[in-house]
Amino acid sequence: MKKIGSGERLKELRKYLKINSQEAFAIHLNTDRSKIADIEAGRTKNIPIDLVIQIVDKFHINGWWLLTGIGSMVEKDINANNYEIEVLDLKAGAGKGLMPFEVSVIGKYILDKVFFKTPQDESKIKIIQVEGDSMEPTIQDGAHVIIDISKKEEIDGIYAILLDDNVIIKRLQFNLDRTITIISDNPKYEPKIYDQKDSQIFFKIIGRKVLVIQK
Repeated sequence: MKKIGSGERLKELRKYLKINSQEAFAIHLNTDRSKIADIEAGRTKNIPIDLVIQIVDKFHINGWWLLTGIGSMVEKDINANNYEIEVLDLKAGAGKGLMPFEVSVIGKYILDKVFFKTPQDESKIKIIQVEGDSMEPTIQDGAHVIIDISKKEEIDGIYAILLDDNVIIKRLQFNLDRTITIISDNPKYEPKIYDQKDSQIFFKIIGRKVLVIQK
């Protein structure tokens, strides 16, 4: 089934809730009608995470569907076939990077285990959102990435990393000389070399990519 865009999902949700006007929906959420109108008209590309949390808390629908279009609108019960995954309050930059002064859990989403190739430790997988185009076409701007925060061994792959004060998603290549090549899949961005002996640069692996949910 083809996924529908953020605006169409919001319209479908209003129809399901029998809330006919944007104004009435905005009043339910204590927000401006213009915010709802911009999302439904496509002027705002992605539904803001704070609005998703409000909608989930008030109407008890599936926040993962609202964010990505995957799954069903009505939230499933947690059972042996699902993972309940924490959403982190930061956006990983696939570009210049963002500055996470504080990282907190802002919600949890239920995702069917069928999306994963191998079994996962539910306590170790987290959801973050990507901002920027440097990992396109592999990871698009606005995509959601599920990372495993226990996977930090030096195996080539895509990781969420902390580089100085920036959280970014990059492809890492671990070299024999103990340097790490930080690669953007978008060819317009040049690779960078990080030397692990360089004490002037703070580098930390947050977790390895498990799954990408494109917008």
